[in-house]
Amino acid sequence: MIILGIDFGLKKIGLAYSDETALVAAPFKTKYIRSLDDALTFLIQLKQEIKFEKIVLGYPVSVINKETIIMKLIKKMQAELQEKINVPVELWDETYSTKTAEYQAQGRKRANADSEAARIILQEYLDYQNERRKHE
Repeated sequence: MIILGIDFGLKKIGLAYSDETALVAAPFKTKYIRSLDDALTFLIQLKQEIKFEKIVLGYPVSVINKETIIMKLIKKMQAELQEKINVPVELWDETYSTKTAEYQAQGRKRANADSEAARIILQEYLDYQNERRKHE
């Protein structure tokens, strides 16, 4: 099963996808967007190119238990994706994923940081799911 990972931002989204065994995530691309609708249109088209069966959407967990504007947008995007693409969309804690991606780049192009952040989000999700299956 191919899973799409998304690091959502107000101006761009980073994308990654898993292999068919859902063990390894790879960075895919960064897409500049103008709006939530622009992102949705792009992702609907991408579904035709990459036959993903699930989406893991990075979600910034707030340490103060207060929902931010970006958190609200991500939840709206989750609902819209589930409705329009008809695949499960799971939220996954993306805390520090962009900072980790920038740190790991160590001077390489920062333009790839968003797709690398999506890869980190997705890989953490895959690792968690695979570890959970081992203990079932």
